Amino acid sequence: MNRKRRSLRRSKTLGHDTESQSSHRPSHLAALVRQLKSPFTRQFWEDRFESSDDETLVDRKVLSYAYLEVGVIEAIGS
Repeated sequence: MNRKRRSLRRSKTLGHDTESQSSHRPSHLAALVRQLKSPFTRQFWEDRFESSDDETLVDRKVLSYAYLEVGVIEAIGS
């Protein structure tokens, strides 16, 4: 449900003119302004710090241990 909610928030609805059957996109300036404003919104920070349901293949502790191990092996080898 978290992924679904997040993807619905991220999808932008494009304006659609029913008479001419054409859709109009926001200008480059409007997109830039929206991007610059996003870090100052509550929703941005909620998405940023929300825990995800995704699996982590390698966490930080394992990765740092692997770098340490490789460094020791190279130091011994040289």
